[in-house]
Amino acid sequence: MVLAVVGLGARFGYGAIPASEREALIALYNSTYGDGWAKTTHWKDLPLAADGFAKPGSEGTWHGIAVVGDHVLEIKLYLNNLHGIIPPQIGNLTRLQNLSLYSNHGLTGAIPSQIGNLTGLKILSLWECQLTGTIPPQIGELSSLSSLDLSHNQLTGAIPSEIGKLTGLAGLHLQFNQLTGAIPYQIGRLVGLRYLWLHYNHLTGRIPGEIGNLSKLEFLSLHTNQLSGSIPARIGYLPELIALELESNQLTGSIPPEIGNLPKIRRLQLYGNQLTGSIPPEIGNLPTLEYLDLSRNQFTGVIPAQIGDLNNLLGLDFSFNQLTGSVPSRISDMNHLYELDLSNNLLASIPAEIGTMPRVSRLDFSHNQFQGAFPYPICNLAYLTVLDLSFNQFAGAIPDQIGDLANLDWLDLSHNQLAGAIPYPIGNLADLEGLDLSCNRLSGAIPNSLLNLDQWYLLDIGYNCLHADDPELRNFLNIHDPDWEATQCLRLIVTSPNGGEKWKIGDNHDITWNSFDSFSQVNIDYSIDNSGKWLSLATGALNNGRYPWTIPAPHSKACLVRISNAADPAVSDLSNSVFTIEMRLEEETLWAGRREARAFSILRQYAEIQVTVKGSAAAHHYLILRQKDDGEATLLRTVFPEEFQDNQFQMQDKYLEKGAQYIYWIETYDAGGELIGISYKTTI
Repeated sequence: MVLAVVGLGARFGYGAIPASEREALIALYNSTYGDGWAKTTHWKDLPLAADGFAKPGSEGTWHGIAVVGDHVLEIKLYLNNLHGIIPPQIGNLTRLQNLSLYSNHGLTGAIPSQIGNLTGLKILSLWECQLTGTIPPQIGELSSLSSLDLSHNQLTGAIPSEIGKLTGLAGLHLQFNQLTGAIPYQIGRLVGLRYLWLHYNHLTGRIPGEIGNLSKLEFLSLHTNQLSGSIPARIGYLPELIALELESNQLTGSIPPEIGNLPKIRRLQLYGNQLTGSIPPEIGNLPTLEYLDLSRNQFTGVIPAQIGDLNNLLGLDFSFNQLTGSVPSRISDMNHLYELDLSNNLLASIPAEIGTMPRVSRLDFSHNQFQGAFPYPICNLAYLTVLDLSFNQFAGAIPDQIGDLANLDWLDLSHNQLAGAIPYPIGNLADLEGLDLSCNRLSGAIPNSLLNLDQWYLLDIGYNCLHADDPELRNFLNIHDPDWEATQCLRLIVTSPNGGEKWKIGDNHDITWNSFDSFSQVNIDYSIDNSGKWLSLATGALNNGRYPWTIPAPHSKACLVRISNAADPAVSDLSNSVFTIEMRLEEETLWAGRREARAFSILRQYAEIQVTVKGSAAAHHYLILRQKDDGEATLLRTVFPEEFQDNQFQMQDKYLEKGAQYIYWIETYDAGGELIGISYKTTI
């Protein structure tokens, strides 16, 4: 027996394959414009047979075809410029073990149901094409399959429950499609599964608890869907799990304490959900964890001290929650931590131990309730590159030791109550690209050591009480912070909202201001008609520079906030320009994603837009709008309720400019033409 290998083709012996298999290969060639393939080696070697292809018995030499004995075992035509559809004759290749057609951007149409005839198939790899339609239930007949990759296509419909019959499957990759419906519980039967990637779809419903049966699972990625319900406790019993990615869904409830039973977990990402309750202390039982992201949820309570047991953690993000209390001192025990983000919480104190974290590079404590003196132990963090303490209530002087942070390239201390002079050693920060000291109570001469810094991306020292006499320094400041002088020594300054903000009804935001006078109380008013009429928000509020505000109705694009001295209303300031209060609309959701399609050598880009409407009796019509970069809004389509099918409407926005940024949103109008809702905006 002689093994002949030519290109990507291989065969044992020289016998002809069955006519039905040859017919399938020729059908695949013809239906995918084979004459335009990148490689067609030996497919049409002379002399040609009557069917127009190389003589029977040569199939094992054809590019991408492997023949063993008298049957086709492999088709590997990936990255080969196939254009067209997978023909139904593919079902003739009943001995096929590997079908790899991935990265053919012109491969379109549905996956034929005849794929179910390939009962010996071990690898089915059709990713990064433009396949449409549903996943055929016949795929459940592929009982020998170990790897199924249909990712990065445009597949729709539900994941068929028959997929649970593929008990030998090790990898299931359906990410980056438009699949809908629930995750079938039958997936829990795939006991050999190691990779389950369903992210970037439109899946709904609960995460099935049966996933807890997948004892060999290493990667579970369900993020960026519309999954709801709680995290099933049984996920905590996956002993081989390395990555759990459930972010960007609509999950509710608390984190089950069983999550602490994952002995090999390295990445735990739950951000962008609606999770509540406290962070369970059991999370400290994950010694292998490297990345922990619980941001953008609704967690309350304190950060558990057990977080200090995560000795291998590299990145920790608890931002945009409602955590209270102190940053635990044991956070300093995480000797490998590189990035720590606790911003946008309600935390009140920072422990001195923060200065003993040997490797931390990025530290974001902004938008909290920290008070008192500047936390000087931070100045011991030799590897720090980013420090953001903005929007707190730190007072007193900025320590000279800030100049010891030799690697710092971004420093934001804005919107505090820091006083005294800008320390001269700040000019030692040779790598500094961004410095924001605005909206404090700094005073005195600006040090000319700032002239040592020549890599500015941002410099903002406004809304303090600073001055500069040196001509060279003044010229430097005028170039990098043109309005610095005009914004000094103002008695009362509104800093937020200060024009351009878009705040939704029901959201919580802080009104902030800066005061250089010692009065104790302020009055706060707002207007929804550009100062035509003022509405009282608070009388005699504490003059501490911050007032929490739950955004009220009605919506308006002409809103202002005014702060005044309660004892002397003549001392006042208002927003520099109008901001917007937007209606919060829960009736519509919008998905928009960029796609690329190759038609010969021409690259076409388009956006696929899907609108889901839960229903509004008042809605008369919907406008789908698009904005390119920072340009004007363009109306793409007016849609009426009768055009929706199953509460959904889909369209394509073709021929987009490559590299440009596009923003899509929906506006809802009643029969009288009144705007009654605006969807969230989606950027691609």
